[in-house]
Order: sequence, then C-alpha cells, then structure tokens
Amino acid sequence: QLEALGVEAKLVPTIDPRSPHCNKIHMLLDDHASDWLVALDIDTVIMGDFSDHLTDPVLAAKIVDQNPLSEEIWSRLYSYFGLTLPRERHLTHFHASESNPYFNTGVLLIPGSQRAALGAAWRKYALKVLEIYPREPEIAKHGFFTDQFAFALALSETGLPYRTLP
Repeated sequence: QLEALGVEAKLVPTIDPRSPHCNKIHMLLDDHASDWLVALDIDTVIMGDFSDHLTDPVLAAKIVDQNPLSEEIWSRLYSYFGLTLPRERHLTHFHASESNPYFNTGVLLIPGSQRAALGAAWRKYALKVLEIYPREPEIAKHGFFTDQFAFALALSETGLPYRTLP
C-alpha cells in the first residue's frame, strides 16, 4: 500500500551500533534530489497543513523539550572540536528554560540545497561525539541523544541558516 503512494523504504548500514538514532543521517547522504526533505520520527504526527513551513528555503527544526546538558558541559563539548557555543538561546518546550540551539532531530525540514553539507557534517560529529564519551561521563550518560548533540555541532560548523518550528 505504501509503494502505491510513492513511499520508498530502504535499509541502510549502521553508522555506529552505539547510537542507532544516528542511522537517520543516511537520508541526507543519498543522492536523491528533492526540493525538501521532511524528516519525521515514526512516533511523530503533524496535525494539519504544514506547507507554510516549506516556503523559505532554510532548515527548520523544533527546539528540544528539555536540554539534558548544562551550559558548562555544552561549552566543553563545543570546545573539544574547536567550535564556540552559539550565543543564541531558545526556550525549551517543557520548562521554558533557555537552551543553546539544540534541536529534536525527530522533526526536521531540510531544503535540498542544504542536505549534502549538513549530512556530511552531522555524520562526522556523530562519530566524534561517540569518541569523547570515555573522557566525558557527564555527556556519555545522555548518549541516547548522540544524534542531537552531533546535529547541534554540525549546524555550528556549517553555519547553515536555520529557523525554529513551533
């Protein structure tokens, strides 16, 4: 039934078995041309028409519900890779607490023009973040979010413009 709707299912190799969520990065690495990639985790539902979010060709993502890392730990994470923690702040959904640009990667709207650069950087940082866990137990204990940590770092390195989703 899904094939009749034009849905394509594809098995991808594991980026790293320590972080299965990172496998979603593959959707950015293939050579399938598209105007937009609307990437939603399987437990995500969008109610209503969201096409107005696909008008400005800039990556759009939802800020996390809550940020598991302190400002100090984020700063340390960025500095490991020669990056500076962005000054921009957003409010998390659950507690309305200030957060660096740290997004829920279960809801992403990515213009086709940004896919390759974002995908390469995101994959690189996913592997690099996993490498620092033995030295950083405060970060490693939140390893479930490796893909999201790596996504924040990739956005910082690439300098890709982005906007937040409601």
